[in-house]
Amino acid sequence: MPTIFEKIIAGQAPCHKIAETNLALAFLDIRPLSKGHTLVIPKRHSLDLLAIEQHDLFAVMDLAQQVAKRQMTVLAADGITVWQHNRKAGGQDVFHFHTHVIPRWNGKKLNRPAPLATQQELAALAQLLQF
Repeated sequence: MPTIFEKIIAGQAPCHKIAETNLALAFLDIRPLSKGHTLVIPKRHSLDLLAIEQHDLFAVMDLAQQVAKRQMTVLAADGITVWQHNRKAGGQDVFHFHTHVIPRWNGKKLNRPAPLATQQELAALAQLLQF
């Protein structure tokens, strides 16, 4: 059964896209830990860090770096947290490699548990962050 990320890549599920390359896709997390929380995934299915091919990993990390720079500029973030979980015991909940790029501000804690963002919030934020 395809994961939600595979459905997004195939155009069978919606997302609020920030950026896309031939090998990777960046889109807003629907349960953001902070404003602008973005997921970056390879377009080719890979279970996790232990399984991803090197060129796909490089493509994801290159796009993650570009997203982080955009977040710092557009959202005036003070820093960035990059998270990547592997396997159930490691906290992975969607079994398709992905990395979280989370803007951070001094003195502001992450939203935990993360509330579901509205479609209007995500659409407006995606418009600001797209490149």
